[in-house]
Amino acid sequence: MISTHLTKLAQQQNWQTLELEDSIYGLYNGYRFTVMEGKGFKAVFVSVAGITADNLSALQSWLNSNTRQLKLRNYELADNFLCVRLQESWKARTAEQIEWFLAQLSGMLSQFELPADACAICGEAADKQGLLHGLFCALHPECQDRETVDFTRSGETSGVSAETAADLAETGAGAEQKNPDELLAAKEQGASENPEPADTEEKLNG
Repeated sequence: MISTHLTKLAQQQNWQTLELEDSIYGLYNGYRFTVMEGKGFKAVFVSVAGITADNLSALQSWLNSNTRQLKLRNYELADNFLCVRLQESWKARTAEQIEWFLAQLSGMLSQFELPADACAICGEAADKQGLLHGLFCALHPECQDRETVDFTRSGETSGVSAETAADLAETGAGAEQKNPDELLAAKEQGASENPEPADTEEKLNG
């Protein structure tokens, strides 16, 4: 079930909802995002096809350096998608807090020169978009039956904080995934609906 917070975010951003996946998706600062419900977290997906190895490494360093400030549970890179799980406890993140994170992430993606319109399969510029394994992305229709040119191979990893490692082992959310299907399968249902006061004043490293 899509929470009231994600429903509100979808309405504010004119995004689409995908009830089957308990997710919403749409454009934010030029990038195509999918946000899903999880048990104790929100999962944010974005294609990183077309990114250079150096900029992929820089993106990972930024995520690692700002885990506490961004309140991340963990993140994963696999088959051209970045999945970031936003930690929640008994309070779910509000639409405003999720949008704040999208602003931070999209700003860094732009800084690291990630092409916003790169096909999620081949990495070349695409003027069409769609859902690949339920994830919103730029996409050549003719590429869907082709082998993926994997821009995340050099950085394929999971970033997990020590505090959440035990929880992730229980839920399976911290295991290394190899494709978007497995990333989708790792999500858990039932995030809390209680709003959380905004707390976005901590300075990010970048």
